[in-house]
Amino acid sequence: MDKKTARTYYSDKRNKLADKSAKSSQITERLISHRTIISADLVLTYVSIGSEVSTDLFIERMLRQGKKIAVPKCDSNGIMHFHIIKSTDDLRCGKYNIPEPAEYCPVAEITDKTVCIVPGLAFTCDGKRLGYGGGYYDRFLSFNPNIYTIALTFDELVADELPCEPHDISINAILTEKRMVFCSAE
Repeated sequence: MDKKTARTYYSDKRNKLADKSAKSSQITERLISHRTIISADLVLTYVSIGSEVSTDLFIERMLRQGKKIAVPKCDSNGIMHFHIIKSTDDLRCGKYNIPEPAEYCPVAEITDKTVCIVPGLAFTCDGKRLGYGGGYYDRFLSFNPNIYTIALTFDELVADELPCEPHDISINAILTEKRMVFCSAE
């Protein structure tokens, strides 16, 4: 299966899943109590849209707990930067109708305790990721290879294999409503 076909297949599969809200809540609870999140000085996270695992509750809870949270903004050169938000009021409708940080939000400084929550359509247990095709996360992670990455997905979207290319960056862990998978990328 090529990437285009795989994206259509997994997007349709995710859209048809039942109980996404309940499953997202379970994933959020597991994520909040994960040791790397607890010890992180900065958490980079996507802002969910559509049928993705929701990050809304995660972002709100982390902000209430005083955790430093940053969300992505993509520039016209295809490069993604993460900006610190103090509340969800700092989000604006951005590129592709994805909420992104307002202009006044400062760029996050990455440290060795930074954790990145990574979106995607499907993942394999060895850390392969099928993204949306823009390459934003692959570029960002190639510039920041030491960031610990956790993918959030529904258990039904963990695949045996996915089409990948040499520039695709593997992730460290996958968190679903049922399990935590530590990938060989660790």
